[in-house]
Amino acid sequence: VLGLSVPGRADFAAGLAAYGRGDYAAALRELRPLAEQGNAQAQFRLGVMYDGGRGVTQDNAEAMKWYRKAAEQGDAEAQFNLGLMYDIGLGVAKDYAEAVRWYRKAAAQEGKEGKAARQRLAVLGVSIEEEAAAAPLAPPPPQPVATPHPPSPPPKTAASPSRSMVMAIQKRLADLGYGPGPADGIIGSKTRAAIQAFQTVAGLAETGKASRDLLDRLNEKSRAVSTPAARP
Repeated sequence: VLGLSVPGRADFAAGLAAYGRGDYAAALRELRPLAEQGNAQAQFRLGVMYDGGRGVTQDNAEAMKWYRKAAEQGDAEAQFNLGLMYDIGLGVAKDYAEAVRWYRKAAAQEGKEGKAARQRLAVLGVSIEEEAAAAPLAPPPPQPVATPHPPSPPPKTAASPSRSMVMAIQKRLADLGYGPGPADGIIGSKTRAAIQAFQTVAGLAETGKASRDLLDRLNEKSRAVSTPAARP
């Protein structure tokens, strides 16, 4: 058994490195067997690949399956992503109670994912300690977008991001497992929710807007994730 553990880690590192350099076929060869053997990190990464259509046909249901397997083993990233999918209805009908349940599991852990889950629960107005079974959870009422007291025109200096920039942002979000939808250069509800989720994890203001600074942050995070040492 001891002799098998070291190659398993090496295979995961090789798969993560292949993913980082965009060789998704090689990443899939390394990661799928580990995921099928129960490696939670490989299961999460396989979910990311299905979520973003990297080396496989994009499939929200398949992404959710692998996220769930990893989440049930306590992987905080998978728990947060699973909560997000229930929260915004990716690959499944929106289910507020399930979203809260998985956010709570992630919130109980340390690290950025735990912090992001705690912040999301706060936005939803739900206590981390509150028992899900105590009463049926109902979605919070829609929150109106705040406007300045004297209405003012939008700043003329803020230029809209180019379609190519939005596509690059969508690709990076998909690489990191945030499920922005297709990389079509259009900021829809999925892309906006994915941006907000990344901004929460990164400790940024949750604007949901695409920008050069956001792309730089995503590129930096992607480089860190693609380094094998980043996930021992």
